[in-house]
Amino acid sequence: MWEQQVLFKNMKSIKDDWVEGSLKRLKGEDNSNWVLGREAYEVLGKIVNTEEGREAYAKVLNEVIKGVMHSMMAMFDGADALTDEFSIDVINSETGESLLSYSALHEEFIDYIIDAEEEEEK
Repeated sequence: MWEQQVLFKNMKSIKDDWVEGSLKRLKGEDNSNWVLGREAYEVLGKIVNTEEGREAYAKVLNEVIKGVMHSMMAMFDGADALTDEFSIDVINSETGESLLSYSALHEEFIDYIIDAEEEEEK
């Protein structure tokens, strides 16, 4: 389903942007008005101050964000405790079609991310 691919591509872009932005903050290269966590970044930046350390930090952050996104997709799919309370759906507002009707988003999302990251490494 093409809508899933568009959703997953956008989610990957968001993940990549947050990892990159976090690395910039860690290196002190981001002068934006982002206040939350500034002090923590300054402390962490003093500890993680080598290229090898920053690469490890980026990999960990990348995995954490992927895990959060995967868990959110599982929640949409009804594969977590939320279904004890109610169900949610992801709908294409133009067609009214559910993105959940073809496959499990959390499984398709992980497959998409793995393939996209392998392609980037080539």
